[in-house]
Amino acid sequence: MRSDSPFAYESGDNKFSGWMRWAQRRAYPLWAVPVGFFVATAALFGLTMLCLFLFLPKSNVPTLTADIEKVPGVSSAQITSRADRVQTFEETVTVHLRSGTTVADPKALVSYLVRMAWAADGGEPEQVVVNVDGGASVNLFLAAVEDGWNGATGAGRTVEVDGQYLRPTLGAYPGAVPAAPLHAVTVAVG
Repeated sequence: MRSDSPFAYESGDNKFSGWMRWAQRRAYPLWAVPVGFFVATAALFGLTMLCLFLFLPKSNVPTLTADIEKVPGVSSAQITSRADRVQTFEETVTVHLRSGTTVADPKALVSYLVRMAWAADGGEPEQVVVNVDGGASVNLFLAAVEDGWNGATGAGRTVEVDGQYLRPTLGAYPGAVPAAPLHAVTVAVG
């Protein structure tokens, strides 16, 4: 080996003394190597994030949420995705009704909200959860069972539908965005 190589064997107590002497003989200080590595890593990370931002498909969840909020009597809506420790992927649709609203057709509302969760492009859910808050009391779970949603569990204003029953009923994921059931919720005039 050449004597100016950093890999040249150096005797003595300090096994890094060869590296230090080699770096000291060069025109740059020893700290330049880790700083250069850090700068190169940061630049590569930034470039990767820019490419992901520019070229990844955009989510349709904001559009679906806006569609749900167009139903009369709905004050706000939210679609969220969640994966737990065992990778059970869940899509949740939460709807808040204005005070004084009544769910005139609970079956149509449950069907619409489950189909909206199936249309969200966050990933094929293994479970869909529908929550409705506010407004007059309504039993969405009973409506889901009466409407034939197999695998439906829950109580009152919450319905959970197991994903194994969704594909045979709704077809391939993601499903088509359903039309809003404008008759399903009525607003009391007062």
